[in-house]
Amino acid sequence: MKLTDLQTRLARSALGLVNGRTVSYRNRFTAARYSLHEIAWEDLVRQGLAVRSYRSPAMVGFSLTEDGARAVLHSGETLDPEDFPAGRAALEREGE
Repeated sequence: MKLTDLQTRLARSALGLVNGRTVSYRNRFTAARYSLHEIAWEDLVRQGLAVRSYRSPAMVGFSLTEDGARAVLHSGETLDPEDFPAGRAALEREGE
């Protein structure tokens, strides 16, 4: 899987991994219809790295799959398990 610089920036923004944050705190991005951002996200959807969450006449929403989210993590960064069920399940097993 190969992400463009734009796709990487959009995905990291969707996760809230900006301004030095090291733990994601969301998993959503809204793009204007027919924009370069929508085109970049639709390619991520085709690669199985994102899903489309809704469409309106002017906007379209996206979120990352766990594979897509992990693809853009830098060393020392983690995903908030609330946004990724597999991570939440692993944390719950650790607590048993």
